[in-house]
Amino acid sequence: QAVAAGARAFADGASNAAALGEAQRVARLQGARDFRGLVNSAPNALRPYEGLNSARHDPLMLWVAVDQHGYWATAATGSSGEGPASRALRAMIAAAHPGMGAGELAELALAELPEAARPMALSYGFGGGIGLNLDERPAIAPGEAVTLGRDMVLSLQVFAEGDPPEIATAMVRIGPSGAEYLAPG
Repeated sequence: QAVAAGARAFADGASNAAALGEAQRVARLQGARDFRGLVNSAPNALRPYEGLNSARHDPLMLWVAVDQHGYWATAATGSSGEGPASRALRAMIAAAHPGMGAGELAELALAELPEAARPMALSYGFGGGIGLNLDERPAIAPGEAVTLGRDMVLSLQVFAEGDPPEIATAMVRIGPSGAEYLAPG
């Protein structure tokens, strides 16, 4: 609901920073105990906003994490579904299964990204475990030796620079035969 509210505010003419502010307002009204958010307040970067910034950068890329009832969840907007970030995310989801190394997932994502987009994607990370804490193990990162376990919940993300830049995200549960999407509540 927070991401949707931010997207509506942006569509109605709000700045990127104001869209993030609206996302936070809605999350708090819905009972979020904690809120973290990033927005493209600069053309090719996701940042928390500080103060008032009237700049608009299209398309809106908004990443939100909320602690609701003691559990964290993430969501984002800004993906066309066709760009390199979306392809990298789909590759991770298609391959994820119990016993797979978290580092292997990161390598699959990197393989789908153009060389120029890889440094930025690595700087933001590909996500990791999520639950009682926002950042739980394993980290989805090259070289991460932790393996995925059954019923593990992951928040996956890919931020890719480009024209336009793109962020693609999903929350998944590692089921017996692979990743299962967790739909927003």
